[in-house]
Amino acid sequence: MVYASLFKPSPVRDKSEWKTIASPGRGILAMDESSATCRERLASIGLENKEANHQAYRTCLFQLSNSDIVPAPIKVAVLESWGLAGYATVSQDNGLVSVVELEILLDGDFGIGRTFEVAKKVWAEVFFYLAQKQCDVQRGYLAPNPWHVSFSYARALQNTCLKKWEGGPENVKEAQDVLLVSAKANSLAQLVKYMGEGWSEEAKQGMFVKGYVY
Repeated sequence: MVYASLFKPSPVRDKSEWKTIASPGRGILAMDESSATCRERLASIGLENKEANHQAYRTCLFQLSNSDIVPAPIKVAVLESWGLAGYATVSQDNGLVSVVELEILLDGDFGIGRTFEVAKKVWAEVFFYLAQKQCDVQRGYLAPNPWHVSFSYARALQNTCLKKWEGGPENVKEAQDVLLVSAKANSLAQLVKYMGEGWSEEAKQGMFVKGYVY
């Protein structure tokens, strides 16, 4: 396969992090929003949609330091494509028509050359591992998730944190504390132990928006 010359298999990683994330009461803070969604996040608290504000808010979330919080991988994201191939193999082995779906965001000021470069690398990595797993390309691919994940929320976890932050560096600590409260509440709810404690009245308000687009 020509794909083999582009990438080498990613190294074996410590399984303890994945087991931690997949254990009961754990969940995921979804924050891989598109540029349009990030713009709406900032607009909701009256901030301009510019890179400095994006970086400041991400820093507020990423720098949250607490025991048992596992940071998500960034640079190895593309190399983790072997997982999609594994899922596809399991699906096909069980008689399912599988679909591997890759989300490469097109938002940004980069040109077609950069778009092609990224797409080529991502797809080459995926097809390399599909070949390694001996998947049948003509049957399509499905990426089932065989692990337990109790919750994976974006707005539901970020909403009160974002409002508390308001773009001010002096509010970072308080915003991080609110994020922890939200995560803890969701963890307890998944374990059927949540009794409504901890959250402010603002946090309990509904976030339903008719016709909302992610």
